[in-house]
Amino acid sequence: MTVILGVTYPDVFAAIGVGSGYQYKSATTITEAAAQGLGRLGPGPDPVQQGHIAYQAMGPYARRVPTIVFHGTADIVVPEIHGQEATISMVVANSLADPSFTNTNFDSPNSNVTMKAPVLDGYTYSAASWNDVNGKPVVQFYRIYDMKHAWSGGGPPLVNGADIFPDPRGPSFTDIVYKFFLDNPKSA
Repeated sequence: MTVILGVTYPDVFAAIGVGSGYQYKSATTITEAAAQGLGRLGPGPDPVQQGHIAYQAMGPYARRVPTIVFHGTADIVVPEIHGQEATISMVVANSLADPSFTNTNFDSPNSNVTMKAPVLDGYTYSAASWNDVNGKPVVQFYRIYDMKHAWSGGGPPLVNGADIFPDPRGPSFTDIVYKFFLDNPKSA
């Protein structure tokens, strides 16, 4: 839903944060969404093409929409390939909307660091960034290794230790996306 709002209302939303989600128009029906999630490991539509479709959806309000994506590598509800696709499609859409952003190669981010979440038994994760010509991150992709479908860095599970939302062993999605939003205020 976040990608849909960011793409269709770029005049309203300064930046978007995607947690275990899909690229724009990856699925347009419940049946398609169910086929792509819940254990299906196959990818969605071509993310480069979907990036062009996302840019077109921006219409006359087209502009750069900074995007941060978080995804666990062990997610079987929304497999990690969809986080990669969301990243690629938003890299493409942003490059079409803003000529100062030219790095559209998913395999060559401007930076990619791997670290461990600063909590007991924290997950290892990588943070990749695709930047504009001034070095400002436009799209970021956080890949949390071995994390399932959960809110990264949230409090402890709420149901007798069941393996459900949230997962405190990941980096704090809340803190990181908050900083990303502060760094990308809505311009007039």
